[in-house]
Amino acid sequence: MPEVNPQRFREARNRKLLTKKEAAHLAGLAPWTVGRIEGGVVSSPQPATIKALARVYGCSPRALLKDGGETLENEVVEKTA
Repeated sequence: MPEVNPQRFREARNRKLLTKKEAAHLAGLAPWTVGRIEGGVVSSPQPATIKALARVYGCSPRALLKDGGETLENEVVEKTA
């Protein structure tokens, strides 16, 4: 399974102005999932989890990987009302 970059998850979530709980809810995940990924407790989450959070964050799943080769620049847009 691919390894994720916890900092990229945190950065993408913060750019969307979401709390961990809000991000998890929008992605259909358990509330503690986002915190465990961002804290490095889970380094290789399920691909479906990565895709769900990427959708919420408005970026490609590849941008959240440790060696994704993509940046979050210009991918993540601010949270809308």
